[in-house]
Amino acid sequence: MKLFLSSDQWESFKPTTNIYWLHYVLNKMLMSVHYKKTNTILHNNGLSNLKQLKNVILSFNSAKSFAESDLILDLIG
Repeated sequence: MKLFLSSDQWESFKPTTNIYWLHYVLNKMLMSVHYKKTNTILHNNGLSNLKQLKNVILSFNSAKSFAESDLILDLIG
């Protein structure tokens, strides 16, 4: 994964950088946040959903395509 996709060229739009940002945020939510009440079914289901999202989000080429995917509806539905 190339971390600096913009090469300091901020004039052009690179939608994949949003996907990398979302992947980073999901990773932080899974690894760095200290949750309360971690022994509940709701918590375990939420963590499972976050893990699933983190595992597949890099297969999308933009945040828009990710948001429009059926994956989101499956997880929140």
